[in-house]
This record gives sequence, C-alpha cells and structure tokens, in this order.
Amino acid sequence: MKRKFLSVAMTVVMAVVCLTGCSGNFSKNSFISAARKYGMKEIENDMELRDIDIDRENSNSAYYVEKDYERMQFLFRGLEPDAEVKELVKAVEIIGCNDNQVSCSTNAYYLTAKDSKNAKKIYKALATQIVNPGESETYLDEGEKDGITYTIGYFIFDDITDANDRIEAVYGVYLKDDKVIWIYSVYDSTLENSCFESFCKSLGLVSPYTLKET
Repeated sequence: MKRKFLSVAMTVVMAVVCLTGCSGNFSKNSFISAARKYGMKEIENDMELRDIDIDRENSNSAYYVEKDYERMQFLFRGLEPDAEVKELVKAVEIIGCNDNQVSCSTNAYYLTAKDSKNAKKIYKALATQIVNPGESETYLDEGEKDGITYTIGYFIFDDITDANDRIEAVYGVYLKDDKVIWIYSVYDSTLENSCFESFCKSLGLVSPYTLKET
C-alpha cells in the first residue's frame, strides 16, 4: 500500500513539474540546443555575428543571445511598432561562395514577446514579409500543427549570374503562446539546406521544403 501511494505521489509530482517547467521544443533553451546540435558556437559580441553574416567568402556559423533590451526592440519595431521583446536569440550560417556556387545563408531568430497578444502581432508582421522575391516558382502555406501556428514559403528562381543555376529562398514563421521563431534562407538549389532542416527537425517545425515535394 505504501509503495502504491509513493508511485501515485511521484506521478502527481511529475505532472506538476511538466505543467510548470516543461516548454517542449518551442523554447529559448531548445532553440539554443538546436543551434549547438547543428554545430554552431556561441559568441559574446553581436558585431561578430554581423561580421559572419556580411562575409560571403568564407563558411561560418554561430549564435548569439541578445542581452541588450533596446537592441531586442530595434530589430522588430521596424515591422511592428508595438513589438516588445523580452528574450532574443539570433543564429547565422554562411556557406562561402566559390567557382561552382553562390554564397548561401540561413538566419534564425527566437524571441519571447511581452505576452501572447504581442507575439501574435509580431508573427503577423513577419508573415507578411514572405513574398515572392521576383519571377519564381512560388509555394506558400499556413496552418497549425502540434499547437504551433505557422506560415511558410518556398521560392525557386534563376540565378541572374549563371543561367544554369537556380536559387532557393525559403521562409518560416512560427508562433506558440508568447514565443515566435523566424527562419529564412537563400540557398544554391544544388545544395542540401541542412541548417534550416536541422532547426525544423530539432524544434518540431513544419519545414518549407515540404512545399517543394508537392
């Protein structure tokens, strides 16, 4: 009887822990874990991340946990004036260009907003940015899966510098409660975009590359 009581008590404790402390894949820590799993290093200076993003000759990747409140607001208030961000993590991967391919980039952001209403505003503002970048094959979708609302886009168009090459532009915006994840990427179509796919798999997100298969 005592053993049975202990088992029931432990079940109750575990349920309480999950209700109060488990946030699943859609959390700041899970986003950081996804970046680390892909092999990204953490850097301490936001300018270092900017330098990686600008340098298109070399391959590199990293993530940065923003600590400055004003910087968090600056990034999103250009899209949504009422945006108020409490937590922000940014990640970047660059595949350097060479004689056979253009440079490729993936940018990923995780944010926690002031509240769910504010997060929804930011989500909608980001979703409106998913537009056709030019003359391209266009695939768009939106929906909800496992409690995550999403808008995704996949575009493929000719490389103006090489008539035999094609470029993929892929976008994903994801919303859950007061949290938003935003990922976008421009990639040579001959390469596998393992960075974007790795984040989607680790975080349980619907990948824009599912549109490519339709």
